[in-house]
Amino acid sequence: MRNRFLMTICGIQLTMGFCDIHDCRVVHAAAQHDRDGVLEASKRLGFLTGAESKLMLDAHSTAVMTVGEPFVRSEPFDFSTQTMTKSIHNIAPTILRHR
Repeated sequence: MRNRFLMTICGIQLTMGFCDIHDCRVVHAAAQHDRDGVLEASKRLGFLTGAESKLMLDAHSTAVMTVGEPFVRSEPFDFSTQTMTKSIHNIAPTILRHR
């Protein structure tokens, strides 16, 4: 299990080198507040199939944008005051229902 992490929203196990290979375009798009870029990169990476409903696409892009919050600014992110966990918790039922 060394050098692996779990994508909790997608439920996929990936190697740590995965982001290096794919340039983390999803994270970059999220940091740029680029929802279309998030969806395009997510489809390219296989996180989305292209058959999702608009509700699912909105929930997915919102979740990714939320997870990308620490990468928006160049200064250190204060995780002690973050609300990402609550936001993802609120979005998760929609993703699970429409996945």
